[in-house]
Amino acid sequence: MSETDYNIDKVNSLIMSAKGTNEERSIRRYAQDAGVSAAGITRVLKGDYKATPQLIKKLTADRAKPKNNITFEMLMQAAGYVDVSEDEIDISYSDELIIQAEDKLKIQRNEFKVFGMGLITNTLIEKDIFPQYKKMDGSTGRKYNADCVLEIDEIKWVIQFVSFKNMGMNKWMPLLKSQLGKFIFLSLDASRKCSLVVDEQEVYDYLIKLKNTLSFKGNLSIILIDDKEIITEEYISYYSDDINEQKEILLFK
Repeated sequence: MSETDYNIDKVNSLIMSAKGTNEERSIRRYAQDAGVSAAGITRVLKGDYKATPQLIKKLTADRAKPKNNITFEMLMQAAGYVDVSEDEIDISYSDELIIQAEDKLKIQRNEFKVFGMGLITNTLIEKDIFPQYKKMDGSTGRKYNADCVLEIDEIKWVIQFVSFKNMGMNKWMPLLKSQLGKFIFLSLDASRKCSLVVDEQEVYDYLIKLKNTLSFKGNLSIILIDDKEIITEEYISYYSDDINEQKEILLFK
């Protein structure tokens, strides 16, 4: 199965068309007909999650009674899934269990973010460095949502936290690529430091191998922490291509 661009507006429009008007049935009734959770459909419509091939197959199955002649092929095309037939898709999964697992990952990430930010702040204070917490502003360029932005003298430090505890490589790899891709939305700035904070040695080792191979041209470091301390940090990208001008700002070692 290959995947191209996911057209959220088109997907949402087709799902609502398949549901029918409010007079015909509610989202809850549509979910019952399709054998999925109403929460799953709602979260797709809100943009929290992409519609998976499994969900699409269920929403367009005969038992779902899709309205307005909405088909499996139409939704799959809008979702960017190509070169896959309906027969290839296994729908023997629990929609509720998948949502519960995704919610658990969100909670895990938030807990990691709170702990990690406290750890970084305390470590800085121990070095007599007192950061100020800032919000992202227009100077960053296109829209970018960071977990935290610190300002230390003239330095702006943009930090993302991603917890990969108890996740196999096939699960953390797509998430990792998504997180790295977010840094591209930042405008170039020699005084800005970006960091991705992780909690798995395997993930850290993989990222270090990407040093000087990324399309992102900015000061980007990877920080590895455990449940007690900052273990190590290494830069994998720099604002300048000139090795003599590359600066490792506020490096933890």
